[in-house]
Amino acid sequence: MPEAVFEALAAGLPSAEAGRFLVEAERGISLLLLKTVAEAAGDGPVRSAFEMLVRLPAVERVLRYPTVGAWARNAARGEKGDGMAALAMAAAFHSGQGLELVVPAMDGVVTLPSAGRAVGSTGRPSDPGGTWLPVRTICASAGGATLRLTIDDLDPYRWPGVAASRLSTGEVTRWQSRLRQAWRLLCRHHGPLASELTTVVSVLVPLPGCGRLSGTSRDTFGSVAASLPATATGLALLLAHEVQHAKLTALLDLVDLLQPDEVGRLYYAPWRPDPRPLGGMLHGAYAHLGVAAFWRRQRHVDGGDYAHAQFVRWRDAAAEGVELVADSGALTALGHRFVDGIRVTLRDFERDQVPAAARRLAGQAATAHRTRYA
Repeated sequence: MPEAVFEALAAGLPSAEAGRFLVEAERGISLLLLKTVAEAAGDGPVRSAFEMLVRLPAVERVLRYPTVGAWARNAARGEKGDGMAALAMAAAFHSGQGLELVVPAMDGVVTLPSAGRAVGSTGRPSDPGGTWLPVRTICASAGGATLRLTIDDLDPYRWPGVAASRLSTGEVTRWQSRLRQAWRLLCRHHGPLASELTTVVSVLVPLPGCGRLSGTSRDTFGSVAASLPATATGLALLLAHEVQHAKLTALLDLVDLLQPDEVGRLYYAPWRPDPRPLGGMLHGAYAHLGVAAFWRRQRHVDGGDYAHAQFVRWRDAAAEGVELVADSGALTALGHRFVDGIRVTLRDFERDQVPAAARRLAGQAATAHRTRYA
């Protein structure tokens, strides 16, 4: 890993260069896992499907799709490798090439990652005997930058424990509208974050509910799962939060920042109602550094004490979390360097002038959270 990339990630601020490095690293991991699965399967349909996959022009598009990484990890852990044929078929679909392959169906359904789902058919999108449900895309452009997100409401690997639930046309339209609003805000006032998002985030996994749920999965780098936020600012903030989790997850695929915790200790987290393990504390501190960075800029857009208080609240929460991690005795040498980078950024944040009323609001919110926790 280039020194500049690690330093940028440790600082915790948006970096399109670091994002591109992580995208390529995750692509390489997926390819290596798929090759491992194919070689372990020996001569047969799995290996043949892999060899077809890597020869197709659209192989890179498939390798970079988040659920392919999730499938590859599960297959490498011993799950049956029949999905390799679906990957090859997806690459053929995007390449516009015909391919003769047997794609195993599950309850009459065949999912082609990054392409769509065939219901009641042989698994070919052109099969008149079944129904083809393509993945859909929403996009937004502003200031010469475009964010394009695939809506994946079909793939069984898209998010742990979420059953397939196809969005209606109206729901897709609402997501499209909110994304356009959020993207205008991001491009106008959060340019570095917007640039990073275009390199890292490519898939949206819609979750049921409204405005309060979001997450990233360690196995599906590049995707963000979320329910529809009520406002453009809410969606912009959600993306600022989740891209931090995505970057740290990808970094932890490459390096060890924490030593294994054999005891399984849990700690108070000033951003959650439940105690968290040390790894969760590092993730939460890093994510809320991104939240604080968002409000650091956004408070000058919104004005008023609320936005200033949000900056202070999450700046201080991130600082509390990272100091706990620093004092845990569980950091590796690289972990110490990573935490030191976060500290430098937070010290810079602490020098900002904030209205006294906003500081009081932030303090009251932090005290109330700790009181509820107790």
